[in-house]
Amino acid sequence: RDWSSDVCSSDLGIIFLVGAVTKDKLSRDRYSIKVGTEELRKLEQDWEKQYGTAPSADQIDALVDKYIHEEIFYREGVELKLGNDDEIVRRRIAQKYEFLQQDLDIAKNPTEKELRDYFVKNKSKYLAPQKVSFTHVYFSTDKIGDDKARKKAVEVLNALQKTGHNRAPELGDRFAFQYDYAEFTRVDAIKLFGESPLSDTLFKASTGKWVGPVKSGYGWHLIFVNNSVKANVSPFDNIKEQVLENYLQSFRQRKNDEAFEKLKKKYKLEISQYENKN
Repeated sequence: RDWSSDVCSSDLGIIFLVGAVTKDKLSRDRYSIKVGTEELRKLEQDWEKQYGTAPSADQIDALVDKYIHEEIFYREGVELKLGNDDEIVRRRIAQKYEFLQQDLDIAKNPTEKELRDYFVKNKSKYLAPQKVSFTHVYFSTDKIGDDKARKKAVEVLNALQKTGHNRAPELGDRFAFQYDYAEFTRVDAIKLFGESPLSDTLFKASTGKWVGPVKSGYGWHLIFVNNSVKANVSPFDNIKEQVLENYLQSFRQRKNDEAFEKLKKKYKLEISQYENKN
């Protein structure tokens, strides 16, 4: 008698039996949905976050029904591989995984020296912009045209340089906004006057003298800069809380990047060279 044949047949029978049991278990798990204490607690917590109060018994029943509905649809969708080529599903899963992986390393509060060292290395982040305080005289081009408005501005400039007045809005036309501005940054100037010669001149002009005429989108202007504060780095003690926030954010980002690079090493990447057809 060929015992080896019987052994092989027996082994195959065991393999098939194990395979059948495993497949049956997976099949049963596939169609088994458990809504236990942990799931109920999560449904309750999600409700409280959204509405600020605990759900009633009827609301919990409705939440469970919705959970089961979504879970069944999710499993059926996975079975049909509906998410394999779905860009939105792919992106949502990636974002969720990224959220779970972020901030695994909790940043400890830095010492005073560490924080000051970070501040010194990143001073450009804390650069306060140049600020000017000024007054202006406005000349509209609407009624008399560009050339005549500029000529009028030159005449007024000559008169102001002789009188020594440092404010004279009445010598020009009515302006829709203010005549006097304090601690104006370049961003402020561009918001009001646009990318114009006036916006540039404000931050180049000497203080204590009339300058012009300079053009904006409104017309011509004579400007008198009362005070100009150069761009400077804010003192550490004045912005310590901001520096600490930036330090901790930088630490978290560095750790998240390191974790991703470590994860990336597990994958074999094959990237085709892009061919531009244009």
